[in-house]
Amino acid sequence: MADIDWGIVIASIAVVIAIAGTVVSGILTRASNKITRQSAEDAKKMNEATILLSLEEKFLHPDFYELQGAITTRSPILKTNGGFLDDESILYRYFSIYETIYGFVTRGLMTEDTIFGLYGTSIVVAYEHPEIAEWIRLYRKKFPGAWRGFVNLGKLFKIKIESKNKPSDPA
Repeated sequence: MADIDWGIVIASIAVVIAIAGTVVSGILTRASNKITRQSAEDAKKMNEATILLSLEEKFLHPDFYELQGAITTRSPILKTNGGFLDDESILYRYFSIYETIYGFVTRGLMTEDTIFGLYGTSIVVAYEHPEIAEWIRLYRKKFPGAWRGFVNLGKLFKIKIESKNKPSDPA
């Protein structure tokens, strides 16, 4: 019988164990990364839900009921134009919400699709309201760049709505 070199046998077993350990470690790392990614996605969804609830609470403020109705019906808003509102601070507060939304979208805290689904039509209707467009134009004379977020969302969502309503070309 041949002499067994126990040193080689032990070294070979050690190599097999090391390879198995590396494989198991790789599998565990992948599983851990998947769990971490899922946890991050879940946390982002929870954060988005919390933000949405806060936004809904802001939009449901009684000061905005009549304003939202006037925007929807394209009615005059400011008293100087035959509307009901003599306090522009309500307009400022209302459109500040949209500025905040734009900030959430640009920072990746909320998705553009979520905002479009919930507020897209409302944003476009307000964006296209002639009195609001004029109010923003005049406001920007004093504060250039003001309401950039609302205007950007209005332009973007208007294009989205128009492209959705565009008849498809049967090719």
